Amino acid sequence: MRFRWLIAFVFFLIGLIAYMDRANISVVASFMMQEFNIDKTQFGLLNSAFFIAYAAAQIPSGILIQKFGNKFMTIFALILWSIFTILTPLAGTFMLLLVVRFLFGLGEAPIYPSNAAFNNNWFGKKEKARAASFLLAGSYFGPVIAPFISVWLVNNYGWHSVFYVFGAIGILIALIYYFISSSRPEDNKFISKDELLYIQSERFVDGIKKTPWKAFLKNKEFYALGIAYFFCVYITGMFMTWLPTFLLEAKGLDLKAMGFYAGAPWLAICIFVALGGGLSDKILKITNSFKKARTYLAVAGFLIFDICLFLVVYVENTMLSILFLSLGFGFLGLPVVVSWAVAADKGRSQAAAVSSWMNLWGNVGSAFSPILVGWMAQKYGWNIAILFNIIPVTLAMIAYLFVKPDNALESN
Repeated sequence: MRFRWLIAFVFFLIGLIAYMDRANISVVASFMMQEFNIDKTQFGLLNSAFFIAYAAAQIPSGILIQKFGNKFMTIFALILWSIFTILTPLAGTFMLLLVVRFLFGLGEAPIYPSNAAFNNNWFGKKEKARAASFLLAGSYFGPVIAPFISVWLVNNYGWHSVFYVFGAIGILIALIYYFISSSRPEDNKFISKDELLYIQSERFVDGIKKTPWKAFLKNKEFYALGIAYFFCVYITGMFMTWLPTFLLEAKGLDLKAMGFYAGAPWLAICIFVALGGGLSDKILKITNSFKKARTYLAVAGFLIFDICLFLVVYVENTMLSILFLSLGFGFLGLPVVVSWAVAADKGRSQAAAVSSWMNLWGNVGSAFSPILVGWMAQKYGWNIAILFNIIPVTLAMIAYLFVKPDNALESN
C-alpha cells in the first residue's frame, strides 16, 4: 500500500473517533441529566453549544490551516477536543458543562478543512474523491458502533468512563498522526521517491497564496457549493436527531428493534461514501470529465434520495420502508463525498479555505433541520415532516448544477 493511503486511513480513524465523541453524549443522556440535575431543554442546549462553536470556527480554522499547515492543525484539534471530552464528566455544573461542550465544538472544527488541505497536497487530481471518502466513511461509521461501545463501558465501568476512554483514544491517534504525517509529502521521511514523484506529477500545483476572500465572495459557484452542502448536512443532522424517534413513532418499532435498525442508514451512507469516492475518481479517469465524475454523480445521488424518501412514506411494509430509508440515505453519501472532492478540485492551494466555507454552511443546516423537522412532525405528523425534505434536497440538486468542478475558483 502506498504511504499516502496509510495516512488517509488514519483520517478514517480520526473521523471515527470524532463522531463517536459527538454521539456518546446521547447514549449517557439520562445519567448526565440526573447527575447534573438538568432537564431536556438544557440537555438540548449542550448539543446546540457544540454546533454553534463548530460552525463559527470553520472560517477561522481554514485561515489557521493556510498559515500553520494541516499537520499542526489536525494534531492541535485532536488533542484539544480529546481534552474537553475527558473534562466533560468533571464539569460539575451545567454552566461549566455548557462551556466544555462549546470548547469541544471549537476543537473539532479544523478536522475537515485540514483533511481537505491534506488531500490537495498528497493526492493527484484523479484521487481526491477516494481520499476524501476515508474521513467521511469514518465519520458515518462512528454512529453505527458508538452506542455498542458506550453501552458496554457504562455497564462495566460507569458513564464517566465513556468520556475518559474516548478522550484517551483521541490523544493516542494524535500521537500516531504526529509521528507518521507531514503537511506536504516533500517533508515526509517515510515516503518513497517514486511515490513522491507520482504525487508531484499528478496533483494541482498553484502555489500557496493569501486567501482571496473578496474574489471568492463575488463568485456564484462559491455560494452554490455552500448551498448544496447546507442541504446535504441538513439531512444528516435530521437523521442524527430524529431517526430513532421516527422509527419508534412512525414505524411502530419497539426499543430493541429500533436500536438495531437505527444503525442501518448510517452503515449505508458509510458504504456509499467509501465506494462513491472511488467511483467518482474512476469516472474521472475514464472520461477525463470533472462534470461527469463530480456533478452528475452528485445529482444522481440527490435524485435517488428523493425517490427513496417518497417510498419510505408510502410503502406500507415496515421492513421495506426501512430498506428504502437506508438506501436513500446511502445515496446521499454520493453528493457528500463529491462535495469534498470538489472543494479540493476548485480550492487547490486554498482547499482548506473553500472547504471551511462549505462546512460552515453544512453545519448551519445541521443545526437548523432538527428544529424544523421536529416542529413539522409535531404539527403535521411524520409523513409530512419526512416528505418535506424532498424540497431541500431538490434545491441542493439545482445548486449543484451551477458548480463547475473543472476550474479553480480563482480562475473564474
